[in-house]
Amino acid sequence: MGSAPALAPKLCRIAVLNDDFTQGVGRFWKILPTRPYMNSRLDYRAALIFVKNVESAQAQLDTLMENLRLCRGDNIGSRDLVPCLMIRLDRDQECYDFLNWWATSANNPKYNWGDATSHTWTTKMPTRLSRSSLSSVEDKVFRTSWQ
Repeated sequence: MGSAPALAPKLCRIAVLNDDFTQGVGRFWKILPTRPYMNSRLDYRAALIFVKNVESAQAQLDTLMENLRLCRGDNIGSRDLVPCLMIRLDRDQECYDFLNWWATSANNPKYNWGDATSHTWTTKMPTRLSRSSLSSVEDKVFRTSWQ
């Protein structure tokens, strides 16, 4: 039998129609019955914080990445927690790609959040991590954050 935190997302998933997991991927937050499931996924991730090992960090990251797949608009703030977990797992390049995407594409008002086939941060970015490219991303992040 699984632990209580691990069962929470599974029990909530029962209440969500299976069609939502095929037809609703990418826009879960707009489907009201899926909100308790998404919130339970955050609770599960929060419970994993108290387990201090690499497997826990990986499980947290996997949970957050799945949240972003299910809800591309990230109405629950998973994107705020992803970079620190990537760095903790020694995935600096992936962290840079993620931050670069959120600083550029995600702040574009014309970005189509409903199109699950559109370019996302999971696709390899053409820019590789370098000091000059990092400064340009920092400029974009600070410029968009403070405006």
